[in-house]
This record gives sequence, C-alpha cells and structure tokens, in this order.
Amino acid sequence: MITKKLTLRILRLAAIAPAIVIAGCNSSTSTQPPAPRSSTQPPAPQSSAKTSSPVAAVFPPASLTAFRAFAATGDAAQVTQVGFTNEGLPSCPDPTYDVTIPRSLGVRAVEADLSAFFVQAGLLGNQCSPVVFAFHSKAQADAGNGYTAGRVIITTNSPGPPWNLEVDAGGDTSPAGSFNFNF
Repeated sequence: MITKKLTLRILRLAAIAPAIVIAGCNSSTSTQPPAPRSSTQPPAPQSSAKTSSPVAAVFPPASLTAFRAFAATGDAAQVTQVGFTNEGLPSCPDPTYDVTIPRSLGVRAVEADLSAFFVQAGLLGNQCSPVVFAFHSKAQADAGNGYTAGRVIITTNSPGPPWNLEVDAGGDTSPAGSFNFNF
C-alpha cells in the first residue's frame, strides 16, 4: 500500500512540475531582463522558389510598418556613431547623431543600414526632429560641411499628416538615392 501511495505522489508531482516550471519562467519578478535580439543575426532563409522578398515588393516604404520592415533588412553594425548633439527646446530637444558608414556600400545598403540604426537608436518614436547624418570618415564629420554618405530625418509637416520621414543616400550636394513618406 505504501508503494502505491508513493507512486501516486510521484506521478502527481511529475504531472504538475512542468506547470510550476513554466509559471516560474513567465513570472514578471525575474531579476534579469530578456536577452536583446542580435542586430547581426542573419534574416530567416527565404524559399528558393521566391524570386523577390516581401520588403523589395514595397520599396520604397510608404508607411511606418513598411519602413520598419525595410530597416530590418539593414545592418546597424555597419554604422559607427562618432558624434552627438541634443539641441532645441528643453521640452523637445533635437537629437543629432553623426555616424560613419563604409564607402563600399551601395545606395540601398546605405539606406537600409542607416534606417536600421535609426530604428535601433529609438528615434522612430521621437518627433522632435531627430536626425542621423552619415559620413565616410570622422574627418568629414568633424569638418561640418554637410553629410557625405546619407541621412535619416523626421521633420514636421504642414498641412497634412504631422510628420515626414526622409532617408537619403549620398551627400547633401550629390544625392544618390532618396525616399520619404508622411505619417
């Protein structure tokens, strides 16, 4: 009889143990934050039967959702921050990032990588005219003669939707590619 009772207890514990473990894992009292997703993680492999990705079908992005999808194709690790200023009103400062990006990147890669940096820096939700100016070298950034590799900027828009997001590749005097949309 003791053996039967002990066996029943073990079976009950075995049945509820996974529920206890799962409940403990989902608890909001965890002392460690969830691990961040790697920005260098490669995208999921696409089916070989597909000739174009869904992002390519919506380029250039015309909405925030499409912009986030496009930014997800970029590699923010290609972008190196070399300067930062925060000017403007105290209630709405204008964050400005100076970054460098490799000269070897093509137009679409520059646009995607700068977009990825913009999103990962949390600037997409900031409507205080955030801007990322990209250069090919720190010396160009320090010269202050305008961006040489690209930019991403949110500006106010009137009339119509309140904001405009613009992504440019190339220099301010020699544009190579650009897209923008209102939101």
